[in-house]
Amino acid sequence: YRYMSEPASDGSLDAFKDGSTVSDYAEDAMKWAVAEGIFRGNNEGMLNPTGTATRAHIAQVMMNFMTE
Repeated sequence: YRYMSEPASDGSLDAFKDGSTVSDYAEDAMKWAVAEGIFRGNNEGMLNPTGTATRAHIAQVMMNFMTE
């Protein structure tokens, strides 16, 4: 998000069961990342913003960033 110069986004986190648990400081970045297809959530419809990420998760985010 910062690498992209903090672009504006009209994205929403409403589609995710835990979208309202995203920290205030990260909300704009997460809305942008979801709108751009970088973050897609898991199979249960959750972003899991307070969880941990594996190397595989980070690799997928990077792949999504590079191809979207």
